[in-house]
Amino acid sequence: MVKAGVTVGFFIGWIVGLPQWSSAIVMQSLYVILIVTMLTIVLSTPVAFFASYSRGYLAPVGFVIITLISSQIVAAVGHGEYFPWAVPALYSGLTGENIISWSSLIIICITSLLGFLSTLYWWLFADQH
Repeated sequence: MVKAGVTVGFFIGWIVGLPQWSSAIVMQSLYVILIVTMLTIVLSTPVAFFASYSRGYLAPVGFVIITLISSQIVAAVGHGEYFPWAVPALYSGLTGENIISWSSLIIICITSLLGFLSTLYWWLFADQH
């Protein structure tokens, strides 16, 4: 579905005749979309933990809503590069530039690893007496 949406978006931009349209811009945009997608997928591991721990869908949906609202607030204050769920939006060019620091990538890796290990630990030791 996302692939079709991106394709339609590029096609409409080409038909409308957006200024500075070129294949280099399309490739750069696709690269940014790929990186943002990968960062978002990596950050979904804590959501899997909350889904496993709560054995339902309300806790992970609540977690996603809270992180979405928090990332908007933290990014508006100016500390978005230190909040893992704000980094993909900042990299996408939300603030006009799409540069992230190594510390942001390290924070994302730590968050993802903690979510993955927490989920794995829960799956290994849940329901054992």
